[in-house]
Amino acid sequence: MASSSDIAAVRPARNGSRMNLRSAALFVSGAICWGILLVWLGWLYHSEQLYARQYLERMAARATLPVYTPGDVVTWKDDGKLLFAGWSGPEAGFRWSGAREAVFIFRLPPGWNREAAYRLKMHFAYSINAQRVTILLNKSAVADFTLRGAGLVDAAVAGRLLHDVNVVELLLPGATQPGTGDFRVLAVAMVDFVLERAA
Repeated sequence: MASSSDIAAVRPARNGSRMNLRSAALFVSGAICWGILLVWLGWLYHSEQLYARQYLERMAARATLPVYTPGDVVTWKDDGKLLFAGWSGPEAGFRWSGAREAVFIFRLPPGWNREAAYRLKMHFAYSINAQRVTILLNKSAVADFTLRGAGLVDAAVAGRLLHDVNVVELLLPGATQPGTGDFRVLAVAMVDFVLERAA
């Protein structure tokens, strides 16, 4: 028969097992909660991006846009030929993207050539660190690259991708605050944009 001292000696081990089980249960519960939170944040981000695209499409359909003629170079100053969304204001020689999506909207002139081949070109003056940039034209990807500082993108565009009213989206998942007291969310600094007939 076990003595009272033997029973007392066993109790701490049982209590230790209970503490270990409780810690494990708390850890698993915490991991599940974090997983649910991350999934919810991902869904929320996707919903916001989807809403933004739908809003831009409605805005492009209803807005009175000036006509953009292929070959015209549009600078960072905003020459009135494009509708800007998700961009910061013009600065000294460039314009920063101001969100994780930066958009141009433009209208082509009547009778533009749908059968022709085009080039979409953009010059950049700066980037915040190395930036992954995906360019969509009317939801079709035409360029995907990493920008480190200054650079030029020159993307081939088939005429069938163009519409009377066009939405060019720059997807910038690495956009961030520069950490210099500037609270904007920046990624790339655009100098100019042109859509021109391929040679």
